[in-house]
Amino acid sequence: MSADNETSKAEPCGVCGATNTSFTNVPSTTLINPFAFPDLSGMGRAKSANSDAGATSVGVYAVDEMALTQWLKIMGGLRYDLFDAQLNNHFAGQRLHRTDEHLSPRAALVVLPTPNQTYYFSWGTSFNPSAEALVLAANTVSTEPETNETYEIGAKLNFFGGRLGFRTAIFQTTKDNARTTDPVLGIQVNEGKQRVRGFELELVGQILTGWNVWLGYTYLDSKILSSFDVQTGVPIEGNRVPNVPENSASLWTTYDITPQWQVGGGANFVDRRFANSDNLNVVPSYVRGDLTAAYRPITPLELRFNVINVADERYFDAIHPGHVIPGNARTFLLTGTWRF
Repeated sequence: MSADNETSKAEPCGVCGATNTSFTNVPSTTLINPFAFPDLSGMGRAKSANSDAGATSVGVYAVDEMALTQWLKIMGGLRYDLFDAQLNNHFAGQRLHRTDEHLSPRAALVVLPTPNQTYYFSWGTSFNPSAEALVLAANTVSTEPETNETYEIGAKLNFFGGRLGFRTAIFQTTKDNARTTDPVLGIQVNEGKQRVRGFELELVGQILTGWNVWLGYTYLDSKILSSFDVQTGVPIEGNRVPNVPENSASLWTTYDITPQWQVGGGANFVDRRFANSDNLNVVPSYVRGDLTAAYRPITPLELRFNVINVADERYFDAIHPGHVIPGNARTFLLTGTWRF
């Protein structure tokens, strides 16, 4: 029997402040190629928010793995979290505070019929406090944490003496008490339900001597099963969960020309994603390609040159209901690493 018991440290999440200003009569321009010198003479502005927030997180967890036989293992774990958050809304004269405590268990069964085969079933839970983004309001301060439950069945297979590995898994995550706005009280309550199910495939290792490859694909089927929310006059039940791409894939490969020289490259594909739960705001899918080359003049030293987004693709790396964050343009990166 082996055991792994750990205690995490208390983490002050820091204090963040925000002063928001609203603008009127803002001149319009294109998102991708904005005009740098618009006429701002008719624009007005006024302070709309002034707040600061902070949080402290403490987590304690224990995990134990027990080998019942040479081919059968079981694993169990338990985590306790405390999340304490406060927000001072100076603009509205509000001081809000919330403390959440939660226990998150997990368990797994692992079967190893041969040294090159592993099959497993796992179950686990997690939670999301209402102030996880350091945002509290009068209609959210009483909202309990959302809880998530995940089931996963998977397999890991090794080929060619362990040089090439294949992994696959099917899974489902359910949020049974998702936040939704009570149509009568106007506060957030935990009476919604969301589900994400899917599968993933991964191939990693050496195809030939010196030729390394990593290939991965993930499929996610997300759905809002129940919710009180209505956006633009239409209920959101049945829509996809925001910011969850249906398909995503990655390929990365390198080839060692000599013990000193290595070249490689790869691509990432991310399917289209919805920015909010009404599924009207959507960002398109994209493919981003990267290249790399490395030189090792002596054993402990590596010089590596990377070209990120080699085709200078315009894409959105992160999305939010009200804005998007563009991905990096073509980027050149030279790094040196000394190992000792």
